[in-house]
Amino acid sequence: MKTLTTPQLIETLKTIKGATFVTLDYVGKNDALNKGNAKNGTLLGEHKIELDKITKHSKMGLFIGQGTDYTKLVNGRLKKEGKEQLQFEGSELPYGFWVEGCEGLLIESKGSIQLRTYADIMHNSKTIVEYQNDGEVFNPKDKKFGKFWSAKLKKKIEGVFTEGANQGTEQSIKPRNLSLSGIERITIGGETYKII
Repeated sequence: MKTLTTPQLIETLKTIKGATFVTLDYVGKNDALNKGNAKNGTLLGEHKIELDKITKHSKMGLFIGQGTDYTKLVNGRLKKEGKEQLQFEGSELPYGFWVEGCEGLLIESKGSIQLRTYADIMHNSKTIVEYQNDGEVFNPKDKKFGKFWSAKLKKKIEGVFTEGANQGTEQSIKPRNLSLSGIERITIGGETYKII
């Protein structure tokens, strides 16, 4: 397996033109669990779980691409679903700005670079998620933890989302911005790279 530094990954990503399917291993904080949605003191006392040490490890298949346009992707899906009468208009980036020459692909925000990805364009690309608490596998779906989660958080843990509902599509297209610092491995065009 080849290795890339983050600057080398950026240069590799810059060569991608149009929509490209990639798979990646990604590690990040699970904001849903980390942002006070649970009774932290009780959870810590009963189960020795510190919410700020929970990380989310994901293996996912996503589309990326320089010049890829969210509005065009959604309108293409609407057309495919026979709903040409509907028109979707995506909003501007909620934060940051496109990296010059990498519009639709890389976002700079507060000194970090993020990769714009699109989930659920292909029905068969299922994300595999594992949570860890200070390096140990932790399953927030376990019934013994249920009493600690808010109703809203339970839906997130179970994977019930409403994002994309305003698109008018049956199968939503979900834009996700992932920090390059969280990418551990990425496969592009059949070549897998470990990020060091």
